[in-house]
Amino acid sequence: MNSRQAAIALPAGLALNLAGMALKAGTSTMSLTPSARYMAGDVSSLAGLMLGIPAGMVLLDRSLARLRRPGAGPPASSPQP
Repeated sequence: MNSRQAAIALPAGLALNLAGMALKAGTSTMSLTPSARYMAGDVSSLAGLMLGIPAGMVLLDRSLARLRRPGAGPPASSPQP
C-alpha cells in the first residue's frame, strides 16, 4: 500500500468504524440470536479496522521516514568552551 492509497483508506476505515458503532448503539435485546443490525455493525467495525490499521501504519512509517532522512534532523550544536 502506498501513501496515496493509505490517505484514502484511513478516512474510509474510520467512517466504516463509526458506522459500525452507530449500528450497534441502541437498545440490546436479551435473545440468544443477535439482530441483523447488530451483526452488520460488527462486520462494518471489523472492515473499518482492517482498512484503518494498515493505512495508519503506512502513514506513520512514511512520517517517520521523513524524520530519518539525512539532513532532516535537528542542527548540530556547537561545543561549548
